[in-house]
Amino acid sequence: MRFNVKEIDDNYNFDITASSFIGRPIDGTVLFLTDKVKGLLLNMSGHKNCLVFVDDTIEIPDELKAYNCFVSCKDAQTEYGKFACRVSEEEKKVERLRKYTLTPEGYTVGENVIIGENSYIERGCLIDHDVVIGNGAEILFGSVIRHARIGDNFHCAENVVIGTEPYFYAGEPKFRIPAFGKVIIGDNVEFGSHVVIEKGFNSDTVIMDDVKLDAHVSIGHDDVLKKGVQMTCGATLAGMVNVGEGAYIGMNATVKQRLDIGEDAMVGMGSVVITNVKPGRHVFGNPAKKISL
Repeated sequence: MRFNVKEIDDNYNFDITASSFIGRPIDGTVLFLTDKVKGLLLNMSGHKNCLVFVDDTIEIPDELKAYNCFVSCKDAQTEYGKFACRVSEEEKKVERLRKYTLTPEGYTVGENVIIGENSYIERGCLIDHDVVIGNGAEILFGSVIRHARIGDNFHCAENVVIGTEPYFYAGEPKFRIPAFGKVIIGDNVEFGSHVVIEKGFNSDTVIMDDVKLDAHVSIGHDDVLKKGVQMTCGATLAGMVNVGEGAYIGMNATVKQRLDIGEDAMVGMGSVVITNVKPGRHVFGNPAKKISL
């Protein structure tokens, strides 16, 4: 992404190169703020060169306007979405001119891809443009990897999808808001078959070292899985979930968006988690509640 905000407001002249979240603003990015979470405006203090779509019910201090371009509108999320669609369409025009190569091994690779030493990729896989994969990877038949940077000793079973678009809609009628984040994967990570990882919506989806995901696990946009997390068959995380180091999530469990699962916590099989889980706590049921083992 590269967009000069002068196209929106002549009083400013700086480039936007990525998106970010109002909870964690980053200089030089585009983001939005709705009245529902207007208290997060305080996070903009000290930041500059941001393009911020903001609900017109929110008053913006002059000191923030001095360094950032605020666009006041009736529905900030929808207007952000329209802007994102505009930028995304321009990016697609460029992306569709890039070339793919079918390798002698039978998998397809895009441009500017880096694949480390001693890596094995089976036929029928797609490694998209700009993907980076570390040493010692094993990627099996039918897997698709986009918008990703992956560490060493990555094991990926059949038909895994990494870097797909997240489910994020706005407006009436509803339209999908494009995402600009990536998927960052650490070392010694293992994915079972049919795992799906959404790329970040306005930050990155992050999977740290030694994470193990069983078959049919689904990871939402902007989730963060810290070192040693385990998720068994069919478990699902909605978007913007933080899972602490060493946590365990049982098969077919579901975790609501924007929650924290503490380190060394355990979520029992089939549980529906709708509130934060404290470190070391074991929960089970629908809704999930504390249990003693």
